[in-house]
Amino acid sequence: SKLRRHNTASSIRTATLVIASALMSFVALQLLITRTGIENTSENRRSEAQPLIEPPKFVICTYFEPLGLNEENDNKTREMLDIWRESWSNNGWGTRVLTSKDAALHPRHDTILETLLKLPTVNAKAYEMACYLRWVAAIATGCTWMSDVDMVNYGFPAQSHWKGERLFSFEGHTPSLVNGDTAAFERVLDGFLAVASAAPN
Repeated sequence: SKLRRHNTASSIRTATLVIASALMSFVALQLLITRTGIENTSENRRSEAQPLIEPPKFVICTYFEPLGLNEENDNKTREMLDIWRESWSNNGWGTRVLTSKDAALHPRHDTILETLLKLPTVNAKAYEMACYLRWVAAIATGCTWMSDVDMVNYGFPAQSHWKGERLFSFEGHTPSLVNGDTAAFERVLDGFLAVASAAPN
């Protein structure tokens, strides 16, 4: 029994030493973490982590290129762009502002531009070209919804197509808001090019 009791006492002492050693190691580890800032770093990472936000599924585009004809008008258009973005974003749309750089992505850009410049106009050439190049930019970027800068959304929800994939203009012959697939936009551009090609030099 003494041997057994001795073994039991020895086991208790051993267990006590092991527990004490573990506690010391734990304390030392906590002290190391605190001093090196490891714990703070991990907490910062947790606090910095942001929930994933799904991007808007449907995007509407508009076109803006400073014309350089009137600085005040260009600045007013920039202000209008902010209103445009906010109104469409508030209704679930993604927004994209197209420029001449987007139009330049079209593989036939140079030829298209040269042809469109033949069209007669009573407007400033820069303004007239912007009206045509927005279609080129929409095609180059795959945009299927396009509106004028001053088309403000007061409750039109984001959606894929309005009347199928054919081009639909919400204001008839005034393309202030249009929807269609890329092929539909290309047909409009082809119509412009056909008229321009037939224009007298």
